Amino acid sequence: MEHIQHIRADKPVLKTMIRKFIDNQQALESEMARAIVRVFNTNYDLITPLRYIVLNAIEDIEYLQENRVRGKSVVADAFNGDAKFYGFVSKGNKSGMHVFSQDNFVQQVKERLLTLNAVQCSDMIRFYGEVIERGSKRPKASKIPAKYFDIETGKDIRPPLPPKLGRNVEALNEKRINYQKDSRNKGWWNKKIEDPKARRLRIKRKDATPEQRKAHEDSLTNAERAVIKLNAGISRWIQLPEDLGNKIDKVFGLQKGATISGTTTDTIFFLNRMTLIDEAMKTGSPLKKHYFADNGPKGLDPIYYMLPLATLVSEGHHTVVEVALPLSLNGIITEYKIGRYATLMPNRKGRNNDGANEIRKLLQSYQNKSKQMLIYYDRNGEIGGAVTFSSEAMNLWDKIAVADEKLMYKINGFPPKPTIENIASFHPEIKRKLLG
Repeated sequence: MEHIQHIRADKPVLKTMIRKFIDNQQALESEMARAIVRVFNTNYDLITPLRYIVLNAIEDIEYLQENRVRGKSVVADAFNGDAKFYGFVSKGNKSGMHVFSQDNFVQQVKERLLTLNAVQCSDMIRFYGEVIERGSKRPKASKIPAKYFDIETGKDIRPPLPPKLGRNVEALNEKRINYQKDSRNKGWWNKKIEDPKARRLRIKRKDATPEQRKAHEDSLTNAERAVIKLNAGISRWIQLPEDLGNKIDKVFGLQKGATISGTTTDTIFFLNRMTLIDEAMKTGSPLKKHYFADNGPKGLDPIYYMLPLATLVSEGHHTVVEVALPLSLNGIITEYKIGRYATLMPNRKGRNNDGANEIRKLLQSYQNKSKQMLIYYDRNGEIGGAVTFSSEAMNLWDKIAVADEKLMYKINGFPPKPTIENIASFHPEIKRKLLG
């Protein structure tokens, strides 16, 4: 049996077979994410620290509401923005989640803290990012609100700032944005459609023309249709042909998504910010035993960087590669080979956690079911063929399929539907197989 196989889609049965390969791979990734969510939800040593990390964020939001001019309206705006689609806000959610109201949001979260599941915690993280972003755009106070001003002494009587938030919300938002790395000014997160350097190119489905919506719907696979029904992030966006994420999906037969994930960078920012050890060092802190092993590593277990992989993918907000790329660009994972899911695991040297060990086993299990392939398209934009790789060809696959910036630059130069010549350019051995 050949280690690399070229399947020409020159017969209907062969084109159907390639489409089946693609559909199965896409469904596999959604199933894997749901399995990882279940581990986060059911493992005490994973879900308990996560809930208390969320509590830190809620206290930040509470402080913003109480101590910043128009702070309450920042939170209200976040509720009325994208957050209205989150499970903990949406009145139409069917997931069995608690629905929190805008008026006493902070108090409700505190009361229900120990019942939050991983998806709710993830949505809280997304919400926190929105609050910080919106808060940074509000004008600074021209004067201290009356209730925080002692008329007799002329002094500000607000409580001291907690160490987490700091006074400068604008600087905090800059830190959030800095996780969207762009090493050579290629605009991986640039979303201004009129900018020729923009690579995060998408439009809201509601703003698309009837022709754009029809073309998008006609191109959906069975697995993609199932995700669209979740009415989550992916269902609200259409990637434009020149979007970098769209090109990557086409090359590797991956699920259409909402392009490279900004929410993942928000999660990295959030975890790094909320776990700076200060809270864990307090006497009696419920986080202490999770952050400080007797003789082991200190700080947050890197397994929490897998949270967006679980929650964003399982809920239909982003795809695996859309989450993996920001993790890679920020050095959380170093060599994710597309479809080789065990390489998604961050470095956890010196740590031991039953939940993390279970996630590692799941990644390996789904990797064993994964099919590695490269897809090319004909002049009519139809599938022209595929190159598939057997287990004996993984050394070659691991050279060409690392989800890093080098791959992004390469695929960025491809047309929206990569040709046989594009696919041949990955490696001389592939070129010989395709072009002789």
